[in-house]
This record gives sequence, structure tokens and C-alpha cells, in this order.
Amino acid sequence: MSKRHRLFLYLFSIGALAHPVLVHAEPVCASYETSEPIELADEIEEISGMALSRMNPKYFWAHTDSGGESALYVLNEKGELKGKIDIVGSLNTDWEDIAVGPCEKGSEESCIYIGDMGDNLTKRTDKKVYIVKEPRLPDVITPESIAALGDVVVWKTLHVKYPASKEASYYSNPDCESLMVSPKGEIFVVSKQSEGGRQTLYRMHRDGKRAGELEALSSYLFTSQLGNLKPLFNAVTAADFAPDGKRFIVRTYAAVYEYDLDKYPDMAECFQHPRVVVDVPGELQGESAAYMADGKSIATSAEKYHMLETLKPLMHTHLCQDTPAPADKIDADAKYKLASGLRRVLESVATRSSTTATIE
Repeated sequence: MSKRHRLFLYLFSIGALAHPVLVHAEPVCASYETSEPIELADEIEEISGMALSRMNPKYFWAHTDSGGESALYVLNEKGELKGKIDIVGSLNTDWEDIAVGPCEKGSEESCIYIGDMGDNLTKRTDKKVYIVKEPRLPDVITPESIAALGDVVVWKTLHVKYPASKEASYYSNPDCESLMVSPKGEIFVVSKQSEGGRQTLYRMHRDGKRAGELEALSSYLFTSQLGNLKPLFNAVTAADFAPDGKRFIVRTYAAVYEYDLDKYPDMAECFQHPRVVVDVPGELQGESAAYMADGKSIATSAEKYHMLETLKPLMHTHLCQDTPAPADKIDADAKYKLASGLRRVLESVATRSSTTATIE
């Protein structure tokens, strides 16, 4: 993704954060207590995917965006970087999301799925999902214990193929930045944007001659209060299944939505009935969301824009509450609020505009 395009996303996604989408539905939790912003290590300044480890749910797996290392980072629930594992046999062309689930349908063995599917220009023909066997992380992670795990090698690669579209060719090869795997081993992705501003839910075939083929199941039009800007900040950037498989989340730049599979067991129908779980205050270009170890609470994170040294990669935890939380418990730290964030972005842009003629 070019620096110019990232800048465009930042300037407009800030507005998205100020106007979360409202969907009137009974929440799964009475409220969510959102943490103060957690600053992440500079090594993961472009974090674009995060998923809870199934082998040791004290930790999350995370990765960076296009051009980053072909590696997985290990974070704890405090956002502390505990280790890094290189993925042998992979290339980070544009890794956008990660999921953990069965290695095969019905398998008890756990695998990590890495979606190398980012494609803002919708021109890539080499989109793929890497599958690696999930290493068993020790309870206490040290450089020595990480090294003892040895090389983690790609076990299987699924080459992504989208169905033909009757609309513009753009929709026959959409940008998908979300990936989720059910406890049954089914693989799903959601397009970042699609026909008429709608997002499309796809199921991926994983076996036989059709492995990697995507089947469109359903589409949904996320709505908002910002009129013509809605295709941008309603863009889907992450998705995840709850550990029990009864719910799943889809995040946009503005909000996280939860879906209830107990109420709507069919995925295609369920995708038509989202509910807002929590907004994500202060996460400029937020591209990650994952369930936490309790299976109810949610962790989200956001990238850092390269040119804006004043911005840090961030993480929030949104803890499920049985009772409504006081307003001051769900407010983000002031220095990450909209006005401050917008001011810092514009100041940084102005500074760089005075020293360079163009932004590549």
C-alpha cells in the first residue's frame, strides 16, 4: 500500500471513529469496559492481524502488513511483545489477517492460517492463505524457549480464486483483509468493499481440485452517518470466530460487530443480522480484532503510519461486563481522541510537505 494511500485512509478513517454505526440489537454483554490505549512495540508498527493461540490462550499471534517480515509475533494480553517466530516458505506480500483453527475439517490438530490477500488496487493474481502447524508455546516465554521451537514451516498453501462477477471486473478480484476459521475447520473471508458499498461474505473450499476457491454466500450494506464517505470507513478489516464457534465478529475502521450463530445458525443468513458490540476509539487505521481467552471479550489493534512518528501502534482490550459500565470506564485516553489525533496528523503532513515535493 503506497504512503499516499495510507495517508488517505488515515485522514478519513479518523472521521469514521467519531461516528460509529448504530444497530439496535440486544447485546451479548451488558457492556464492554475498554482499556486505556496499550502502546505496542515498534517492531509491530504495522500490525494488521491478530488471533488468540489455541495451544496456549495466554498469548496472541500477530503479524505486520505488506513488506513486513514473514514472521509471527507473540503478544500477551497486556500487549507486551514476548517473541517472534519466522515462517519458513512464506513471503509477506500483503498479509492482512490471521486465524487459528483445526488443520483440517474434524481434526484436533491446531493450525495458524495467514491471509496473504491484501490488494488495494485489485490487481494481484497471487493471493494465498498459508497454513502452518501451531507451535505449542511455553507458559513462560524466553528467547531460549522460542528458539527451542525450531523452524515453523508452511504446511499447506491455498491459492485464492474468486468467483466471476456480473459487475465490474473489480468485484471479480476484490480486496479481502479479513480471515476467520470456525472450530469445525471452515474458512471464511469478508471483502473490504464490494458491489454498491456492500461487503460480501465468502466461504473458501479447502480440499480437492476446488481448494482455494471462494463461494459468495451473502452481502451486507454497512451504513453510517457520513454519507458519501461510508465506503471508506465501513471497509471490513478483520474477522474472528469465538472459541466455541457460536459467535463471530467483523470489524470495520469504525466499529466491531458481533453475530449470533445460536439465533441464526446459517452463516449466510447470520451475516444479514449484525449487532454493534463496541466502537474502537482512537484506533487510526485499525485492522485487527480477536476474541480473548474468555471467549467473550475482544482485543483490537491499530497500525502506525510510517510518516507520523508521533503515532504509535495501539491495542485495546474490550472486557465483557454483566452490568452497564460507567461512561468514564469506556472512554479512551484523551491524547488518542479524535481532535488530538487529527491535529497530529495534519501537523505531521504540513511539516513533511514543506520539505518534500511529493509523497510516494
